[in-house]
Amino acid sequence: MGLKPKGLEGKEKEILVYQPNPIISVQSDGKIFINITKSEMGQGVRTSMPMILAEEMGVDPAIFILQQASPSSKYKGLSLGTGGSTSLKTMWVPLRKAGLEVKDGLFRAAEIFFKVSQDQLSIRGSLIVTEDGRSVSFGDLVPIAVKLESNKNLEPPKKVSSKNYLGKDRKRIDAPAIVNGSARYGIDIRPKAMKFAAVKRPPVWGNTLKSYDAKAALSVPGVRRVEVIPTGVAVVADNTFAAFQGREKLKVRWNAGPHTAFDSDDYQKQLTQNLKSPGRVARKEGSPLKPNKDLKTIEATYSFPFHAHVPLEPMNATAHVTPTETHVWVGSQWPDAIVPMATKITGHSSEKINVHIPLLGGGFGRRSAPDAAVEVIELANILKTPVQIIWDRADDLRNGYYHPASIHGMSAVVDFGRQEAYQYKHKVSTPSILRSSNPKSPDQAVIGTELLGARDLPYGINGIEISYHELPIHIPLWWWRAIQFVPNIYARECFIDEIAQSLNRDPLEYRELLLSKSTQDPATLKRLANAISIVKEKSNWPNPSKSNRALGVACMDYEGTTVAQVAEVSVSKNRFKIHKIFTVIDCGLVVNPLGVKSQVEGAIVWALSALKSQIHFKKGRVVEKNYKEYPVLRYADMPEVDTTIVDSERNPQGVGEPPVPCVMPAVLNAIVRAGGPRLRSLPLTKR
Repeated sequence: MGLKPKGLEGKEKEILVYQPNPIISVQSDGKIFINITKSEMGQGVRTSMPMILAEEMGVDPAIFILQQASPSSKYKGLSLGTGGSTSLKTMWVPLRKAGLEVKDGLFRAAEIFFKVSQDQLSIRGSLIVTEDGRSVSFGDLVPIAVKLESNKNLEPPKKVSSKNYLGKDRKRIDAPAIVNGSARYGIDIRPKAMKFAAVKRPPVWGNTLKSYDAKAALSVPGVRRVEVIPTGVAVVADNTFAAFQGREKLKVRWNAGPHTAFDSDDYQKQLTQNLKSPGRVARKEGSPLKPNKDLKTIEATYSFPFHAHVPLEPMNATAHVTPTETHVWVGSQWPDAIVPMATKITGHSSEKINVHIPLLGGGFGRRSAPDAAVEVIELANILKTPVQIIWDRADDLRNGYYHPASIHGMSAVVDFGRQEAYQYKHKVSTPSILRSSNPKSPDQAVIGTELLGARDLPYGINGIEISYHELPIHIPLWWWRAIQFVPNIYARECFIDEIAQSLNRDPLEYRELLLSKSTQDPATLKRLANAISIVKEKSNWPNPSKSNRALGVACMDYEGTTVAQVAEVSVSKNRFKIHKIFTVIDCGLVVNPLGVKSQVEGAIVWALSALKSQIHFKKGRVVEKNYKEYPVLRYADMPEVDTTIVDSERNPQGVGEPPVPCVMPAVLNAIVRAGGPRLRSLPLTKR
């Protein structure tokens, strides 16, 4: 047992807290808390963030008690937003600095306590020990540490040398609770005296409420009230069953808006026609090839449909608005955005808006939108009692946000004599996600967002022209897992295969050749070449494991994370089966390899699901209402997954999204090499 500072022996004292930064705090009772500043939606931040802090402090990650951070002025400079595969990328340095600050404060307190210099002290468990074997607990040093001035000369984190926890497999800390059902998601929140609500929303965007008759709804046992909120008409009940039953009986008439004839098939035709518009050129380099008899033009058009996010936990949010404060419980990827909206609705100051973030049952970008929280705050502000709004699957598919459809006009002028010289054009016709959420978004920001994966073509090509052809749309758009990289990489990597095929070149080796001739960022090119080389070896390219199969390849760099993937596919009677996906990922220094592999597997499930799903609009309405119409990958169709993580000393990069975009083109390229057709229109089950 460690020694105690004089004056504390045998006395009960108030609990003191040493917190030199908003991330970590040490209490005099020995408890050590870490505030998790990112939402947990399956990516494992509650496991990986403590690992980073523990490595810096020299303690076991299990020592920390986890607290989910809520929007507060104390987190100034630290966004609580979770998306874009940025959690560890943005928190790597702040976590390490936080660990250094706490460690420094405890060591300085121990110097005073033991009257020795720091070079005679070390950490063992949650104790600081001296060379002669004396020890004191972190908690018992808190009364001294709280009186210390902050260290203005604290050196920044150094390059990680020894790794006690980083780079070692660590199981998810919340997995047992998730498995046994004790984990709390947004849908599990139950404040005292809570009511449940279901909302009848316009079936067509742009329609408005004309009238409603609540008589039949109010006759349903358990239904208590019917209230109008900005998004529709809410039926308030004692339980969800009554709320949904009451909504079914609610008679509502809508004023027809301007979009009752909207049809997604017609819109895709407009997108194709829109390729002929001038567009905005985002990248143009090189010069035209001089005319000669060996020049040939290759052209292809690739189409990508509308998609929904369909997280397994339906959208939901709970709120209680009292005369003095507001409480919101919502599985949000972007809780900071909820505060100003709640302030506007309730009139409460931002300090009185309390956003509580439980586990998220899937996010994929959908839960970064604030609509579920805003909707329930509006209703709670009327009721002045706790209320939870739950969306059913049809609500989610028909009243949510969507990843936009796009058409890709691809062309290349190839010199078949020289083979290595050609001109490449990629025209992207799609509405703007950025403009949908912020109509005043500047053009350059819009172009940069919509052309991710197209504009940053890494290959060494004689002439390149990438352009954006915007076609506005009225439906709400939102970012999807791996955002615009998905459709743009799908078109880009399939078309590169088409060029290689026309030249009768091996598509993987052709990519290696093009990368070797590129003048793009050398570090990125080196990572791409290395990833392709590794996946080539791992997959036994070009010969798959069995003779009736073929391999397809795709590669990309996703804002610092490099991915190369090979799909092993067999084709028989115009049906295909995906047997295996090989993934090589270079994502910088790896915190938790087990977490990275889990992310890769999840990304593959996401991408393969998208191969067979889409959202249709007919007469202004979404056709799909459940997983039956919007299928996701089944266990029987899940391929074997082989993941290789490249060793790297770079700071951690993103993992959740980068393994998504290359899966589709790798599969489609494999289908062609296995004797199947070149498929340029998704989904593969298109009606």
